[in-house]
Amino acid sequence: MLKVENTELIRKLVLIDGLSQNEVALRLGHSKRSVKWALENPEPRQYTMTAPRKCAVAETVRPIVQQMAPRRPIQAAQAAAYSDSNLRATA
Repeated sequence: MLKVENTELIRKLVLIDGLSQNEVALRLGHSKRSVKWALENPEPRQYTMTAPRKCAVAETVRPIVQQMAPRRPIQAAQAAAYSDSNLRATA
């Protein structure tokens, strides 16, 4: 698969410098088909995943995090109280 830099170089060599497609293919080590594709498609290819990623770690930790979720508002209140007490002490 061509990288974006290679695609731009191919387009520059053929369209601006005037080299032939065969010459560019030989010089850069790409196939003539790749050079032709780079000239026909100015936009780079979009990446698409062939299969969804497996999240083995997330799936093992998720129940633990869900159990801890109800405690979270209390921790937020404690953090806010701590920051308020620091503001009063410095003022």
